[in-house]
Amino acid sequence: MDYSSMSPKEARRLFRNGLDRPTSGMCYGYLQSSMKAIPKKYAFDFLLFCQRNPVPEPVLEVLEPGAYETKILADKADIRTDIPRYNVYEHGKLKGIVTDAKSYWRDDLVTFLMGGSITFEGSLIKAGIPMRHIEEKVAVSMYVTNIMTNPSGPFWGGLVVSMRPIKRSKLARGVEITAKLPNAHGAPIWIGDPKEIGIKDIHKPDFGDPVSIKEDEIPVFWACGLTSIVAAQNAKVDFMLTQGPGYVFITDVPEEHLAYLNTPQFISELHSK
Repeated sequence: MDYSSMSPKEARRLFRNGLDRPTSGMCYGYLQSSMKAIPKKYAFDFLLFCQRNPVPEPVLEVLEPGAYETKILADKADIRTDIPRYNVYEHGKLKGIVTDAKSYWRDDLVTFLMGGSITFEGSLIKAGIPMRHIEEKVAVSMYVTNIMTNPSGPFWGGLVVSMRPIKRSKLARGVEITAKLPNAHGAPIWIGDPKEIGIKDIHKPDFGDPVSIKEDEIPVFWACGLTSIVAAQNAKVDFMLTQGPGYVFITDVPEEHLAYLNTPQFISELHSK
């Protein structure tokens, strides 16, 4: 099956019916978004944390408490079922990994959807920059760094980054492509020696899977939405539901429409389809 040319609605239908796979390599050209649902009592501090750290946490839609159908990023998608894998946290600790979150849903949960770097992978591939994790059929490598975020209330922690190896000759092109998409983390935040940002062993990611790095390649790091998950774990919030690392929500938003997301024109076009 050619997942790369699949429509977002078809991908979400497959997830709803039990498909469990990373979303890298799927639905090229569409925004992919991380998801965090936390109790209402933490929602303001969490939103403020995201506002103070917009590069790793570009918030694109927030649902009302208890609501589980999207209104902006996709037309009535169900965030309890339309993501391939979910992590369930209690008091900052991972308690379960599931493919259907209905039984964990609560009426006080406020859902945040943030743009993710998987969005621009199709454009990088089109520019001749291969994605090693897609080639090796694993989740992208992600690491907690020593770069501290701006805290808010109980939320604090180190910036999390995703890594993709790129040939030296393609670095400038890779930066140029991703810099155009600030709502999907934008340009890399670090290029080169991982130890300079606190990553001791690049072959042992904190999230996702390790990938091979060739001699003519340099590790390139982008801010990652898992930053807020680490912050919430540090805050020891009593409950949190998130997408699995690398298993995110695929929206109906074309990559080229990110510039006017949330405008009346965009929302009108979405609901007229």
